[in-house]
Amino acid sequence: TLVHVQSRLELAQPVWQAIDEAFEQRMHERFAGTIRALNLPPRLRVETALLVGEPVEELLGFSDAIGADLLVSGSHGHTLFERLLVGSTTTALLRGAHCSMLVGH
Repeated sequence: TLVHVQSRLELAQPVWQAIDEAFEQRMHERFAGTIRALNLPPRLRVETALLVGEPVEELLGFSDAIGADLLVSGSHGHTLFERLLVGSTTTALLRGAHCSMLVGH
């Protein structure tokens, strides 16, 4: 399952509706491109999920809900100072995951 989490700012509902429609279209195109690039055997089925909320909380909850065996995440390679200021999604995932993790850089 390919998952993307969109964090939501406090905006008026009509604004979110327009953003959500454009966002969903872009994400479905990106998911399709990623699936093509993976060049998987035809027998493998790839599902996609768009979630809204705090990324770590949503990803950990989703992986627990589906009983994931492996959680894969990218890393932006922040410096120590940047991690101290903004935190690290990948670090939080590593600390909170109940399954194995693969982190790419």
